[in-house]
Amino acid sequence: MNKLYKVEDIVYQVLQEVPETRDDDFVLVAETYNRINPEIKYCNFNEVMLAHKELKLPYFESISRARRRLQNIFEELRPEQEVIEAREEEQLIYREYAR
Repeated sequence: MNKLYKVEDIVYQVLQEVPETRDDDFVLVAETYNRINPEIKYCNFNEVMLAHKELKLPYFESISRARRRLQNIFEELRPEQEVIEAREEEQLIYREYAR
């Protein structure tokens, strides 16, 4: 099975079942990682980061990208309005920085 397809499927399930993951990528990543490999809850952060390949965990960016794609498609999976506004503000700040 295509890895990205699998990640998107898991992210979709997580966004549906755990509403707080719609507002916070860290919560989304943690919940997604726990579903992919439940044993990581017994690892510390450093172990997870250094052994992500062995644990068969996708990159944070893949999860975040899947979230953005799914939230674009499914309105009911979108975050609270204040989170949308905060993300837009962060994008503006980054664009100014990039110039």
